[in-house]
Amino acid sequence: MSLNQHAFSRTLIGTDLHRSAPINIDGQPCTGFTWHQHIKLHEFMERLYVARVPLHIHTFNGGELELFIVDIDRLEQQVMDARLPYSEDGCFFEAWIDQDQMAQDMRAQDLAFCAWAREQLQAGNRVFYSCCW
Repeated sequence: MSLNQHAFSRTLIGTDLHRSAPINIDGQPCTGFTWHQHIKLHEFMERLYVARVPLHIHTFNGGELELFIVDIDRLEQQVMDARLPYSEDGCFFEAWIDQDQMAQDMRAQDLAFCAWAREQLQAGNRVFYSCCW
């Protein structure tokens, strides 16, 4: 099974929330931050979701998790310290993926996401993580 992950921001315009186009690490417009099979990042987000949403975890598939500055700070610290949580269910997605190696390979993108998310939040936008499997 495949895990696709996406992060984006929304801006409040009147009473409606609209997706914004974030800027990627090279300063070019992009449709958001995407990851594929970053199981440790997903485990981090899944734990936040379970703590906040009183629904079955399978509702996270295709759902959205709003991220707050405290979440971004915690994520950034765990990425910098190489302490993203290991997923016991990681083999649910792909048994062959080395979670530690993937986290190391995605470190620069994860930190770029944290910097972007912090900027979005400070600008008054809302940041979300979504996934599907």
